[in-house]
Amino acid sequence: MNFSKCLTFLILFSLVMLCGACKSSSDTIVFSEINKALANNLQQLNKEAGIIQSGISSDPQKKVFKIGIAIDRNILTNERLKQVIDTYLESSIASTSEQDWKKLMLPYTLKIEEMENGKTDFLLAEKQSGKTVLIWRE
Repeated sequence: MNFSKCLTFLILFSLVMLCGACKSSSDTIVFSEINKALANNLQQLNKEAGIIQSGISSDPQKKVFKIGIAIDRNILTNERLKQVIDTYLESSIASTSEQDWKKLMLPYTLKIEEMENGKTDFLLAEKQSGKTVLIWRE
């Protein structure tokens, strides 16, 4: 009887570990899919009047995506920038398995940063992990 309990415990423990590994692998795949979609669609941002340059960085360990944008403030207003970013996120995520960027990026942090001289200089907007709203700094 003791052997039977031990065997049952080992089987259950193995299943829990296997499920945890599958979840972790699935998270990595989703993170990579989002990162690729955002990177592949940067041309959309770069074509926008008033955007000089854009780039993306990410950290899968911290579950963070950062989009850096160099902006010509004489051409691009804050309101137009918000529209451009929203359109960029929608069209980027449309190439993934999920059509709603807010739903897909729920477990991740997204930061939109203004770049100057090739370095991020100022946080423009942030969507925190577990939230669906991109909050803009004024």
